[in-house]
Amino acid sequence: MNFSPARRDASFQAAVDLLRRAPAGYAPPVLDASQTTPLPDKDLTQRIEWMAQRISAGSRILDLGCGRGEMLYFLGRQFPGDHLGLEREPEFLERCRSIGVRAISSDFNDLADPALRFACSQSWDVVLIIDSLVYWRYPAVVLAALQDRCKRIYVTVNNAAHLWRRLELLAGKIDERPNMHGDEFSMNWIVNRWSVRSFQAWGESLGYATRPVARRRVSAQYLSLRVLPGVFARSVMFELTPRAADSD
Repeated sequence: MNFSPARRDASFQAAVDLLRRAPAGYAPPVLDASQTTPLPDKDLTQRIEWMAQRISAGSRILDLGCGRGEMLYFLGRQFPGDHLGLEREPEFLERCRSIGVRAISSDFNDLADPALRFACSQSWDVVLIIDSLVYWRYPAVVLAALQDRCKRIYVTVNNAAHLWRRLELLAGKIDERPNMHGDEFSMNWIVNRWSVRSFQAWGESLGYATRPVARRRVSAQYLSLRVLPGVFARSVMFELTPRAADSD
């Protein structure tokens, strides 16, 4: 699938600009680790080990939708550094606090959310978006805001053209792309429906070199891609690497 680099309407670009500015005087809460309980080693899963192989010492890690915090907990134990998780569910945030993961409350569907704006104003080595992108109202705005703020993004995406979901789309093609009308990004929300090929094209239009690097099993393991992942992979892990910003 090929199309020209996306044009951004005024409201889209204004939202990106807002998201990239941290609120004046805002600072994320400091973690009180005095009452934390470490996780047992049995909670170290294959998918965390898979991610650890792609992280280097001292990396600054942002986890957008960090859930219960296991990923940041074990990555932080192996690679101590400046890590931050954003999460909206109170019970997940409490679990993060209890195990010593620095996580703050954030609503990804509110582009004025102070925690989200803070995160998008900082520089990161690795950004994780694991099983959460589909729930965001403005995914293109967040990724556009991070485009020159990070070195790599790892994101899992459900494949709407999977054989058992879309038999009529065996070629792995789908027309719907979030926040896009033709080749223009706008603030009008469209339901998130990607195939492997359309997500690659979508990421490229946002300024990222976008490549599938693994398939996500129902068991949440990350395994090597099979032949024709656009047809046979239910969910795919992508690695997004920012390209130099294109001139307008």
